[in-house]
Amino acid sequence: MPRTPRHPAYLLHKPSGQARVRINGKDHYLGKHGSPASRARYHELVEEWLDRHRVDRHTLSIAELCLRYHKHVQTHYVKNGRPTSEQLCIKSALRPLVRLFGTLRAADFGPVKLGDYRDCLIEAKYAISTIRKHVFRVRHLFKWAVSRELVDVATYQSLMTLGNLEAGRCAARVPEPVTPVAEAHIEATKRAVSDSIAGLIDFQVLTGARPGEACAVRMCDINTSGAVWEYTPQSHKTEHRGKQRRIMIGPKCQTVIRRHMTTDTTAPLFPNRAGKQYAVHGYRTIIRRACVRIGIPIWKPNQLRHTAATIIRRHGGIEDSRVVLGHASAATSEIYAEKDLGAARAIVAQIG
Repeated sequence: MPRTPRHPAYLLHKPSGQARVRINGKDHYLGKHGSPASRARYHELVEEWLDRHRVDRHTLSIAELCLRYHKHVQTHYVKNGRPTSEQLCIKSALRPLVRLFGTLRAADFGPVKLGDYRDCLIEAKYAISTIRKHVFRVRHLFKWAVSRELVDVATYQSLMTLGNLEAGRCAARVPEPVTPVAEAHIEATKRAVSDSIAGLIDFQVLTGARPGEACAVRMCDINTSGAVWEYTPQSHKTEHRGKQRRIMIGPKCQTVIRRHMTTDTTAPLFPNRAGKQYAVHGYRTIIRRACVRIGIPIWKPNQLRHTAATIIRRHGGIEDSRVVLGHASAATSEIYAEKDLGAARAIVAQIG
């Protein structure tokens, strides 16, 4: 029987006064020595270390691997103290994997099995884009497992040999493209909803902001010093990649904002009845219900970005659209970042 490794000790780092623990030759600093937070972090790291020693790589099943990965997902995919939507996406990807192959050894999962998993998603009528993302998430599960020495690297490498689905060359459902919302439908919806929701709609159309960015806008996040104001969201889609997001606010949108301003600059500019920020799904539900009530085609808030892009292209071009909406492009976009912002200010001054 293999000897149990020596338990890592809770130690004091005298120069800094911090607690530390050495695991596999690496020091982890835990915070003030003796504090509850440092003790909690110590137990968390030691438990992870013990898990790696308890696991038998030769018998580890897909279901057991997914349970271990779930613990990582709960702490990793968090932004500003809140779980991100990726947590739910990963659960959605792993659920059919466990149903199909939960008892299978993780070491026996290869490209053929991954192909069977993908076929199951196709039969379930998942959109091709969703299937691609779910396959990526399954591969990432095994990449994480390799980093924790739970499976051999060859297992992960074999999964990379499965080619991506191509539209028109497979049976996967190809969804209809997201289209702009007709101006008449936007105006009809605004008349059927509250002032806050109407303000959110106007803000999105005039700035090209994402629904979450519009819901979160506060006056304290807006720089009003120039002719074109700049909104810097507290949180945005690509912040974890180190990217900045600045949304330009032109004269028309400034008028909308002034109608909703209050003395509390930290409060949501477009609050719900409780004075809190609208959740994106709540915003979307209100739009859907209003569309049903007034008898127009149902549209979603994210389509307003496409509406804004259409307006921007009409006044400028595809590059102006990319700049204003904050889409990424080639590496040269980083070099010309200030030029991009200047172009964004110019186009928004005309239309927003």
